[in-house]
Amino acid sequence: MLRQFNGKWYTEAVINDISFKDKFINRYPETRFNIRTAPFGYDMFNIIVAGTQDEGGLLNYIGGLGKYSGVVGNMSKDANNNYIKAIPGVWNIVDGKAILVK
Repeated sequence: MLRQFNGKWYTEAVINDISFKDKFINRYPETRFNIRTAPFGYDMFNIIVAGTQDEGGLLNYIGGLGKYSGVVGNMSKDANNNYIKAIPGVWNIVDGKAILVK
């Protein structure tokens, strides 16, 4: 499918759990997998669930969350302690498949 883009590169999310895409497609076969949103949405959903289960409450949980390791890898707050950010990856198309450049 991506053969016409062989040798091209692009930036995208780094998926720490490579099986996430397969699990998603198996669970939701009628839903198009979107690498730009699905992994981040999954991690944010898990953060919100953990926060609602925390004794201190959701806002305190998220406010105190300095680091999080999820599907998109390790995320952390920026230098101003404002938000959680993830480092994007660089992907290269090789033989029609997207390969993460390390």
